[in-house]
Amino acid sequence: MGLFWLTGSQQFEMIKNVSESLAGRIGILEMYNLSRNEKEGILFDDELDFSLECLQSRQSIASKTDAHNVFSHIWMGGIPKLITAKAEERHEYYNSYVSTYLMRDVVNLGDVTDMSRFAKFLTVCAALIQSK
Repeated sequence: MGLFWLTGSQQFEMIKNVSESLAGRIGILEMYNLSRNEKEGILFDDELDFSLECLQSRQSIASKTDAHNVFSHIWMGGIPKLITAKAEERHEYYNSYVSTYLMRDVVNLGDVTDMSRFAKFLTVCAALIQSK
């Protein structure tokens, strides 16, 4: 037990075609991106309870949030290795993400037949999001 780990993203086709139950033999751990506080090394001693006192205590510790900070947090991402990456490496990561997840998986799952048109659609969506 515990002699190996398999990691990676969801494989839709593989999971769909598994005919036997993996109950008791598989563990799925969903890992989320790092939060802005985690990236800045901010830890809170108390548990969040949404009381005014708790929120004010956290507000005094955490950095202020403005549009620039939010955009920077989103652009840098929350993947530990990506946070310290150079701009070119981050750009390559996002291009690879679009190629592997959107252009391959979404195209296959959504029965998209015109890859060029779908790529243009993604570009238009991204442009509309940035302009607001």
